[in-house]
Formats: sequence, structure tokens, C-alpha cells
Amino acid sequence: MNFGFVKCGVFTPNVKIADVCYNEKSIIDGIDKANEKGVEILVFPKLCLTGYTSGDLFYLDTLLSGALLSLNNIKEYTKGKNVVVFISLPIKKDGKLYLGNVCLFNGNILGIEVKSPSGNYERRYYNDYIGIDKINLFNEEVSFGKGMVFYNKEKNYKIAISQNRLLSNLSADIVIDLSADEEIALKKEKRINEAKSLSDILNCA
Repeated sequence: MNFGFVKCGVFTPNVKIADVCYNEKSIIDGIDKANEKGVEILVFPKLCLTGYTSGDLFYLDTLLSGALLSLNNIKEYTKGKNVVVFISLPIKKDGKLYLGNVCLFNGNILGIEVKSPSGNYERRYYNDYIGIDKINLFNEEVSFGKGMVFYNKEKNYKIAISQNRLLSNLSADIVIDLSADEEIALKKEKRINEAKSLSDILNCA
């Protein structure tokens, strides 16, 4: 019997800084485990393909192209699996670098939500983006920008990615946040308080 519940999961893979091949295998391992448990929406941490603290290595085309290659491998791996996967990686468009949160399902990229950089560390490397446009990835035109909603017609729910609380106009049923931070004290408490604060102003999961 379907009571309208959606099984969501998060997975923190083992990550090596700038080792996209190793990180790709860790992400695929997470997809396998989630698929076995019947997870329908799976969220990975911010910049899990490259490692959040790659620093100036984000400027290297070798790292960026390697991350895209791994993204394509992971995209293909999701074929035949009934799980929506959200992963994050740096993506360059028109000569500028962005925090790309990619939605994958059944071998397809459903869209790339650009996350606004937060804090001095992210602003050093990443740019903000306004509106929704297209980007060519793997010979396909993919939606790219800010303010996207991913809609599951079969189960009638909408997923949005947190954008500094600017979600009230998206009517999302489920809000996800691909997060990562530098190592700081009291990180766990900080994250819990942020989640509580966000849930106070949104009528969604």
C-alpha cells in the first residue's frame, strides 16, 4: 500500500582530494547501497567528486575535465535504477566556474542547479548565476541555472535544492541541500540549527 511516503537517503562517500576516479567509485558504491535499500532520492555532499577543499586545484582544467568524465560514468551507471541522484561538482560555463548540483535519473541529467557560493572560501573560486539557461554536456543540451524544480509525475512530488532560503515561490514538497564546510568546531550543532531554521519557514520536507 502506498501511503505517499518517499524514501530519501544521504551518503557520505570516502573522498580523496582531487582524485576523481577514487571518488567516482565511492559514489557508485553509495548508489548501489541506496538502490538495494529502495531509496528513491539520494543526496551526496557538495563537491564530492573533487573534494570540497581542493582549493586552487579548482583552477586546473585537468581536474575539471576529469570530474566531467566521472559525472558521465555515474550518469550511465544510474540506468535501470529507480533512484534520483544528486551530486555536486565544479562546472565551467563561458569561462566562469560554478557550483553545479546535478540531478541524475535512469541514465539522464535532468538538470544542473547552480548553488550560490557562500563564505569567502567558495566566493574565491565560484560565481553566482541568475536565471535558467542551457549548457552542452556529452552532446546534450541540459538545463543550467538557479530556481529549478524536479517533478516526479508518478508520485506527484516536487524536489528543489536549497538556495539560501529563497524557496517559498517554488512550491517544493522536498528540499535538499548538498552541503560541505571547512573543518570547524561545533559543525554538527551548526548544521542541525540551520536545518531547524529552514524548516520553520518552509512547508515541506
